[in-house]
Amino acid sequence: MCRHPYAARWSPHKRNDPICPRLLSKDGKTSKVTVSYRSDNKGYYDSLVGLWNDWYGDYLAAGDEFPRLIIRYEDLLFHFEEVMTQICECGGGKLIHHENGFVLNDENAKAGHRNGSNGLLGAMLRYGFDAKRTETFTKEDVAYANDSLRNDLMEMFSYSFPKV
Repeated sequence: MCRHPYAARWSPHKRNDPICPRLLSKDGKTSKVTVSYRSDNKGYYDSLVGLWNDWYGDYLAAGDEFPRLIIRYEDLLFHFEEVMTQICECGGGKLIHHENGFVLNDENAKAGHRNGSNGLLGAMLRYGFDAKRTETFTKEDVAYANDSLRNDLMEMFSYSFPKV
């Protein structure tokens, strides 16, 4: 979200800000978020944490009436073959293996991004270490995240709360 916020906008976020995501402003208030889903449909949230809680909370609340498959990015990064096999089986298919096994491309998949993106190795280095994920958070942001992230969602995704 910090490098590529897509349709989300929040203040005081600025591109290339070394402190990001700035869940709280300097005066300790939440950084409000607006998401433009379409030109005629905007969502308003108390913070990025509120957006995350609502976004995934809605999927969780849908219950069994709405089939869904949520795949964690880090699982694709670090357990690609196992995850892809499970996805294919979930959809009633079978994974077809290349004769030499999986062939992974380390090139940037999103070359059009202004601030660059990670290739496979860069993504593993960026997202493979707990400390790296929160290195640009302030202590206040970490405390706010710990108080505000939904426990049920954190448990469902097997995420740990950030360390202060």
